[in-house]
Amino acid sequence: MTQSNKPTNTLSILQEAVDNDGLIVKLAQAVIDGHEYGPDVYIALRKVKDEIDTALKMIDSNVQHELTGRDEGHNMYGQVIRLKNGPSRWKYTDAAYMQVKNNLKRMEEQRKQAYQLSKSSDGIQLLDPDTGELLPLAEKIEGRTIIEMRKS
Repeated sequence: MTQSNKPTNTLSILQEAVDNDGLIVKLAQAVIDGHEYGPDVYIALRKVKDEIDTALKMIDSNVQHELTGRDEGHNMYGQVIRLKNGPSRWKYTDAAYMQVKNNLKRMEEQRKQAYQLSKSSDGIQLLDPDTGELLPLAEKIEGRTIIEMRKS
């Protein structure tokens, strides 16, 4: 595909929908103002977001190919995209590390169990199988409330 900084008609329509005072923001404001039913708008916007995410995945390799060798990236609508390496990861496979990691998992599970048992009607407390001492309890931090969306 040839390089362009001029949007096609279809791209212009899409850009209008996402501008600061575009259709999407106006829709959100209509919910805030009480003119639209929030759950309906939420579902509609999530479906649009899912379609956009799918479309971005579909064109990702093409865009990467077209940006290869262009250190300056591509500028459009006041945004610049360019290729960048993601963060590096470390992989630990030695026996000493794996032993510590497995011990940590075991300790975490023991402390979760100790918490659960301490909250039971009997108030049972667990002892550490290695030391015989009372196991410290894990602190349970409840997750925040989120909106779940799935097919009905």
